[in-house]
Amino acid sequence: YKSEDGGLNWVNKGLNNVGSISKVIIDPNNDDVIFAAAMGALFKNDTLRGIYKSTDDGSSWEHVFFISDSTGIIDLVCHPDNSDILYAAAWERIRRPQYRSYGGETSGIYRSIDGGNTWEELTDGLPSLGSQKGRISIAIAKTNPEVLYTRYADASGNIQGVFKTTNGGDTWIEINSVQLTNIGFHWWFKGVYVDPSDENVIYNLDSVVHKSIDG
Repeated sequence: YKSEDGGLNWVNKGLNNVGSISKVIIDPNNDDVIFAAAMGALFKNDTLRGIYKSTDDGSSWEHVFFISDSTGIIDLVCHPDNSDILYAAAWERIRRPQYRSYGGETSGIYRSIDGGNTWEELTDGLPSLGSQKGRISIAIAKTNPEVLYTRYADASGNIQGVFKTTNGGDTWIEINSVQLTNIGFHWWFKGVYVDPSDENVIYNLDSVVHKSIDG
């Protein structure tokens, strides 16, 4: 939905059948260009998961990124100065009345450098096993967009680790996350945020909020 009066009135802009939409991003340089990240239907596999792009203010949409019928996009961030660069967090998730799976091989971080037309998985320094890759969140530092943080929960819902890149995602290092112990419900809470005025101030959101002031 879109509002042009501060939220008083809303107009439907489509994607009614894609299920859960986890994130909507407006191109910082062109507000006619919109990206929508979709996790899909909760209780069934489907091919509508992934990322959708509109170049006409939501009047029409193109399905620009799809991984599998059990893997959706749970988080999405855009470079604040170069909207061709986007980062997506994919989450392989299956839920049935008698069975739940919160991670898998196709979970991970993906990057596009051409406005969402093509995507590559980022792997250098990040978890690689399916059991290590559950709900992932990602955040980009507006003061230094080469710096990004990502938090991985494992497939059981525990903290796998927090990782940082200083070169736009080419390589990652694991940073201290041992204090992140009072956690839970990763499937609802986004995870990691970066202070828009300081790349070294980060927050972790779970049942408890944690803060770091030294990166």
